[in-house]
Amino acid sequence: MEYQGYKIEHVGTFSLYKIKNKGQGPAPKALAGYYQTVNLAQKAIDGYLSTKGKVVANGKIEGDGKG
Repeated sequence: MEYQGYKIEHVGTFSLYKIKNKGQGPAPKALAGYYQTVNLAQKAIDGYLSTKGKVVANGKIEGDGKG
């Protein structure tokens, strides 16, 4: 299944899912690993996309109140 530009694929006979990049190359490290449900994988993608591109100088996240 595709979601937000990523593929969520069922892994073997286990009830696990893995996120893969829709295009070429690996998925971001933040999305690496296995997920027990499609819903959890979708939430991980949503969380990643909500912070994507917001990192500014010195590794601080823009708008986090710490910078």
